[in-house]
Amino acid sequence: MSSTMHSKRDHRDLARVWVVLSSIALALLFLAPGVALVLLVFPIFIEDPPNTMPAFRGVNTLFFTVVRSVLVCVVAALAANALILASLPAVIRAIKHCPTPGAARFGKISAIVFGVGLVFNAVVWGVVLGPWFLSLFPALQESARTLGSIGSKAFEKLSYFTYPLVLAPFVFDVVRFIAMLIAGIAVSTARHKSAVLPAVAPTAQAPR
Repeated sequence: MSSTMHSKRDHRDLARVWVVLSSIALALLFLAPGVALVLLVFPIFIEDPPNTMPAFRGVNTLFFTVVRSVLVCVVAALAANALILASLPAVIRAIKHCPTPGAARFGKISAIVFGVGLVFNAVVWGVVLGPWFLSLFPALQESARTLGSIGSKAFEKLSYFTYPLVLAPFVFDVVRFIAMLIAGIAVSTARHKSAVLPAVAPTAQAPR
């Protein structure tokens, strides 16, 4: 009896850890865009070189301000994924001890989707950001007189990658974390069959 009760309590406690960390990760993803938009109101002022053309004045300020907001979303996504990765031992044990096959199956599918999405997002970020940063590094080593043209070129490149850079991985993250949260709730609310006691019908007493 004690081992059964320990097993019941064990999978529920583990699933609660799963739910808490998934909730924090999902909150980070929802809060990051709002923080990024607020930061756009407070730009990073970069002084333009004296020889910068009038058409390019202020481009560096706009560029670094946008990059800061994008980095907020990137850091939030990385922190959210790190939280889920930290909860994986609890997730695996909770699924292993889950008494309901349906909830355990849902948890396994959600964990697999999370892993596939993690690899997908890593590939997307690598493909999109890799060439972009590599194209910037040689230019950044040039003299400060070309800072205006560097900022304008980088900002033009950033505009082409805005949607795959921010929207695709971010939307996929939201879907993955919602699935993980729902799966954690399903596993945490799973009950052993023995926990539901059947109703015992009253028996009529034999006449004396």
